[in-house]
Amino acid sequence: MMTNLGLDGDAVAGGTFYANNCASCHGDDGTQFPIDGVSVGVFTRDGPHETQHKVKNGHPGSIMGGLPNATQTDIKNLFKALADTTKYPRLP
Repeated sequence: MMTNLGLDGDAVAGGTFYANNCASCHGDDGTQFPIDGVSVGVFTRDGPHETQHKVKNGHPGSIMGGLPNATQTDIKNLFKALADTTKYPRLP
């Protein structure tokens, strides 16, 4: 698990990015449509490099498209938000 996930990111901006781009499928807390059997928060905290790739390029073989125009700042902010284990918990 990355302990400095989203270092220097803005959690509020990341939460807005998540709400605008991810929550419609993954749910407000990231527990809908799990990725590889885990919530979005856990997936990101355990594998930020793969998450960054999926954000930019989508998930092959699924309906998840990528956001190629997402900036490094967008992703840093998203990661800062997803580092919150209370707001983006493990699956129930």
